[in-house]
Amino acid sequence: MGVRDVVLSVKGLDTRFGKKVVHNKLSLDVIEGEVLVLLGGSGSGKSVFLRSLIGLESPQAGECMFEGKELFGLDELALVEVRRRIAYVFQGGALFDSLTVAENLAYPLREQGNTDDSEIRARIEDALSRVGLPGTEALFPASLSGGMIKRVGLARSLMLDPAVVLYDEPTAGLDPTNSRRISEIIRTLAEAGKTSILVTHDIDCALRAADRIAFLHDGRVAEIEPIEVIKSAPPPLIRDYLEGESKS
Repeated sequence: MGVRDVVLSVKGLDTRFGKKVVHNKLSLDVIEGEVLVLLGGSGSGKSVFLRSLIGLESPQAGECMFEGKELFGLDELALVEVRRRIAYVFQGGALFDSLTVAENLAYPLREQGNTDDSEIRARIEDALSRVGLPGTEALFPASLSGGMIKRVGLARSLMLDPAVVLYDEPTAGLDPTNSRRISEIIRTLAEAGKTSILVTHDIDCALRAADRIAFLHDGRVAEIEPIEVIKSAPPPLIRDYLEGESKS
């Protein structure tokens, strides 16, 4: 990848729910333009980590620097701007059933006060083209397949041109063909310069999309390596995890 800037840096993250420790002084840097995949067993705090970045969870300690700002502890007004720059792709797509595809994609723009219909149409066309769904503007979610819903949700996350995209299990419940399609879209967006953090249990998706893989264990990043190392000589925890998932 060459030398690139750190776009987001988390240090000393502590998260607890009652007596359960989720993150224990977790530290992690995300590099501009990369797809960083987070792996780990159930309950290792992968999705909680993503949600913390946009204020949906409140860690007990730690810092997160993004574009010169500390993200943890911001009020709701400040988080509105953060969510313009860091988009979250929900596992289920999170579309409004009563709105068409075009209306779903236009929603974040209109919420931000953009009323330029021609610009909105152009952005919708571009976003749908990038996820392989041109011409679907007039459809309602009920008429879309599961894979299409996930791709529309991904397209909606691009509407505000975020600096970072967070993917929470984007291929969950999909057949292998649609899983590969989503993985390829994530990879294509990265090659166009979009920074991504991907949480997944889908090993094929992880190996197809990742530039680096980080493994969460005991509340910390236990191992982190470039994808080339993962494919040729993975460190022990990641190797055991990959082998276990391939047998399940």
